[in-house]
Amino acid sequence: MTQRPRNNVRSHNIKRFYQVKYVSFRKDQNFLKKIFLFFAKAMLCCFSYQFFINKLNKLAQTYDYKKSKFCGVMTMGNGRNERIEKKLLQETTLLEFEGHKFPVPKNYDLWLTHLYGDYMTPPKIQVSPHAFNAYWR
Repeated sequence: MTQRPRNNVRSHNIKRFYQVKYVSFRKDQNFLKKIFLFFAKAMLCCFSYQFFINKLNKLAQTYDYKKSKFCGVMTMGNGRNERIEKKLLQETTLLEFEGHKFPVPKNYDLWLTHLYGDYMTPPKIQVSPHAFNAYWR
């Protein structure tokens, strides 16, 4: 599925509406953000989770896979950054994971590097952007 800028924007907007509908109010949000979120949630209240999924699926199906030069994930992540030439992902190989073998794209290293850069180096410890602390018991 090749991604045209117009459909990138549509996909991004559908994902944002979904996020607004299901995001929780936070104590640290300023008053104007809370007001905006309240009205946005009110406008989106009659749309179900399935509505957003159907919209994204319909948008993804506007492309003919067989005729497309590119493929990728349109419904999550970074949209245009998650597209790659289809031919690079079509062949598969088996890789072991926790004692089981799974088919993965033969060029998985190229794909992961395309998405994450140096994905083999663990990231530095980062401060959580969330408004709460989570602990493992």
